[in-house]
Amino acid sequence: GNLICPRDPGRRIIGLRQITTGVTTTSSSDTQITGLSVPVIVPAGRKIKPSLHINAYNSNANDGYIVKLWEGAVGTTQLAAGGMEKNSLSASTGQDPYRVYTPASSSITINASFRRTAAGTVDTNSSSTAPTTLLVELV
Repeated sequence: GNLICPRDPGRRIIGLRQITTGVTTTSSSDTQITGLSVPVIVPAGRKIKPSLHINAYNSNANDGYIVKLWEGAVGTTQLAAGGMEKNSLSASTGQDPYRVYTPASSSITINASFRRTAAGTVDTNSSSTAPTTLLVELV
């Protein structure tokens, strides 16, 4: 599973996790999305692009959610944030967060988290036809 000597120069995906059942939280603190943790080995000096595709919602009509990408455990090194806020004067940061960067270490783990913005329950709304996907690609 490690990208040691790729024979296909078009091969860019080095890590992928998908969940096909909904995961929920009522927490207002960043909480690991169960099933979305991707350990990868990055070739020295290469840039990567971790990205999260999510179709979440908040059960409270007036509130939203925040999703984040992390290098390492949730709460350590934040890479990107996204989500949706309803009835807010501040702009949202975008639904699907991603980041392009060169990690300091070759062996890392990318994690995804979510939380509610004020009230309600956040659900990833994952299904077999609309999975929540955490993807790590070489750039």
